[in-house]
Amino acid sequence: MLKSDIHKRAMAKLENLIDLDYVTEVEARHIALWEGKPFDRLPCIVDMPTPNDWPTYPFTECWDDIEKNFMTCMGNVYSGALLRDDRTYHIEPEYGVVNIPELLQVPSVVTNEGNSMSEGLNDANKIRELVARGIPSFDSRLNRKVEAFEDFARTVLNQYKKLSQCVHLNVPNLQGPFDLACLVWGREIMTGLYDEPKLVEDLLDLVTDTYIQYGIYHKRRIGAPMDSAWHAAGVRLVHGGVRICNDSAVLVSGEVYRSLIKSRDLRAFAPFHGGWVHYCGNGNHFVNDLLDMEPVHYLHLGNPDMHDILALARKIAGKDKVLVWSGSLDKIREACEITGYTRILALPENRYGGKNLDDAKDRLARARKFQAIKAATW
Repeated sequence: MLKSDIHKRAMAKLENLIDLDYVTEVEARHIALWEGKPFDRLPCIVDMPTPNDWPTYPFTECWDDIEKNFMTCMGNVYSGALLRDDRTYHIEPEYGVVNIPELLQVPSVVTNEGNSMSEGLNDANKIRELVARGIPSFDSRLNRKVEAFEDFARTVLNQYKKLSQCVHLNVPNLQGPFDLACLVWGREIMTGLYDEPKLVEDLLDLVTDTYIQYGIYHKRRIGAPMDSAWHAAGVRLVHGGVRICNDSAVLVSGEVYRSLIKSRDLRAFAPFHGGWVHYCGNGNHFVNDLLDMEPVHYLHLGNPDMHDILALARKIAGKDKVLVWSGSLDKIREACEITGYTRILALPENRYGGKNLDDAKDRLARARKFQAIKAATW
């Protein structure tokens, strides 16, 4: 139950804003996108700051206050209800990237600037001890917070007729096999690839197995389907139930990805019938490997302008793949012509995101007409 009157008023206002007919239209648009049906306007989700009239809180306050965490997460739903873009509505326990590392007793640093980050053990003997213990218990302090968030969110949403129908719970941030191995080991894993290759593989197997079991545990706990999801930024995973983050894979060669990481990604995807891959940085040395993997149904790039949208469009044309594109729209019409005006979802964010609601509406209108939008100068 919400304690704050400010929060109660905000939720009542949001309940009145929700248009279930429009929500149904958006869901249908995501399904059509996955099925490869042509669109007459570019599907688009525009990232923007939560408007000032919605209560949000710094990450460090949300870390220890479930109600503040919940309300801050619901800000994305409020933004979408005002903007009426093509996002679906979801929330997830927002504790950053450390959910699984904390299960493995890796200390975290929590700040408002960087949210949460694992300190890394940077000790091969401690890694051996972790591997010897196997998959950890989920009875950790942070996972109890995650579960409390899930229970709180379900209880609050069930009090609202419309919000309870359209706001979906997602599993906590799972990261991905190699990202998790880097969070657990720390920066010295890069020399460990040469000095302790067998130990790196053992750790990868441990975190992959933990990723799978933790994902299944929370899918079951929140009643979410294994093979689909309502996921980050409002992207509807019509087929495939989880995300793998491969930010750390941009730091190693394509050969290391193929020989060490790829098989763990495939294993992590298997129980969930695939999903989407995200990475930041320049991943041109392994992006084709990703798009050749059958379980990779969606691809999102954190630094898209380091990549060639036309080459990516040619790669996904005629395949069961969706490109979630956050970069320049200068060539978006040409890319859509390659795919047959399907399989591409625009997600202007960061430099291309809206500065405020009015700016986001302008960017949404231009994107839907396959027009370029201006990047921020920073």
